[in-house]
Amino acid sequence: MADDLLQDLWLHQAADIAVNTLTIRADRVTVHAATTGDEAGCPSCGAVSTRVHSSSRKGKNFTAFLPAISKDALKKISAEVRSWRLHQQIRLTFFDLARRINPMVRGWMQYYGAFYRSALHPLLRRINAYLMRWIRQKYKRLRTFKKAHACWLRATHQYPRLFAHWAWTPRAWRSG
Repeated sequence: MADDLLQDLWLHQAADIAVNTLTIRADRVTVHAATTGDEAGCPSCGAVSTRVHSSSRKGKNFTAFLPAISKDALKKISAEVRSWRLHQQIRLTFFDLARRINPMVRGWMQYYGAFYRSALHPLLRRINAYLMRWIRQKYKRLRTFKKAHACWLRATHQYPRLFAHWAWTPRAWRSG
């Protein structure tokens, strides 16, 4: 496994990462690297370390790298969500939609959101926007914004864990 990781780092990231030290142990491989850009990562796993300007508890500013979802992985997941065409599935109930999408969304949240949740928030809000469009398509009486919004708030209060991503973004459904 360590050989595969090293080969992946060498082949895919040679232009972006200059490896300073490499420590190989029985249970893990540690790479200390100096990056040349704002991101460094492993393309095959869909994660990158993004440069973030942070401050310590004592108020000292420093640059840190936080693991987050890569742009390519986010594009791939977004295409998957678009392919579901949730807003056109009006023959299904709200519970059927939840049963259909929850396993995938929960998996993405666990894998990509383990360290940097807020990187997934735009995707989760987009799923909510598709669900809101579904509500407005399925029920003609909810086509107006105010009525649909009231229904949305009622549904998120009545069934707060119906959709897996509502644990992180329950009421947010607008992209902007």
